[in-house]
Amino acid sequence: MMYFLHGEDDVRVGERRRELVDGFWKKYPAGEVQIFDFEDNGTPEAIRFACSACDPGLFAVPKLVIWLHPCTPKEGEAALKDFLVRFAKENPKDISLLAIVPGKIKKTHPVAATLLKKADRVEALSPLTGAALEQHVLSVLSGFDADLSIGRPALAALLKATGDDTLRLKQEVARLAAYRGTGMITSEDVALFLRPSVETTVFQALDALSRGERERALAVFAQEQAGDAPGDAVYGLLSMCAWQVRRLIEIREAYDQGNRDSGSIARVTKLPPFAVQNALRSIDRLPLPRLIAGLSLLADMDAAMKIGELDPGVALDTFVWKF
Repeated sequence: MMYFLHGEDDVRVGERRRELVDGFWKKYPAGEVQIFDFEDNGTPEAIRFACSACDPGLFAVPKLVIWLHPCTPKEGEAALKDFLVRFAKENPKDISLLAIVPGKIKKTHPVAATLLKKADRVEALSPLTGAALEQHVLSVLSGFDADLSIGRPALAALLKATGDDTLRLKQEVARLAAYRGTGMITSEDVALFLRPSVETTVFQALDALSRGERERALAVFAQEQAGDAPGDAVYGLLSMCAWQVRRLIEIREAYDQGNRDSGSIARVTKLPPFAVQNALRSIDRLPLPRLIAGLSLLADMDAAMKIGELDPGVALDTFVWKF
């Protein structure tokens, strides 16, 4: 049996992997699970070892072989593809192969294309949106307590705060479930426990900076740091600033090429449409040279911080005043 699990929702891919492994152990308590991560080791020797693990032995027990990131090795693409074709044809008894590719797959990749064609079961877990995401939250809550639910205004506030961060959404749902226990989670509960994600905070600060409102940006950053270890919070903010500026550069380049609506820019950049839509509010005030200079400034300050020549707090203030 050959399974292919992939998708851009890394959290749900990880959860599904655990479900499949748990299901195997439940069915075959005396079975064997072997895991090979080609991202850690994609040498020809590692590939041969991973393939040989799928061959039946004389005294074989039921076995689940897990291949992580099988599309990563460059030199071993042909060997992996050929083995997958043979495995699908021979279909050895009591051996299951689970290939997992977190993130977006290239369907023309030799290994991915073979898995899509030959696998007995293919599961693609894309990020949930809209009603599907809301239903997912309700399902997770019911796992804590059958009578635990959340009001629609509270659900809307929760999803707005977490954005497309599935891991943070999972963590916040668990915290709210532990706090409420049973019954209805209210907007007051959400307001009590949640604050905007770091991504949202940085976006608000960059939007303020695009308008020249430096004091506002400093206030937004200061609010994010409240209650946290100063150094840790600032490092996270600077890292997210760099990530957001790189994303803005992609959007600005597409914008300058004549793509002016969020849908077309999202298709060109492969970014989430809602993220593009938010960025378009300030993109006119953020020309490409300014964004590139800002990213260069962040890179220089990161290098200086790593060797102890620059204090993180000073670095954040410097970015605010020079960006």
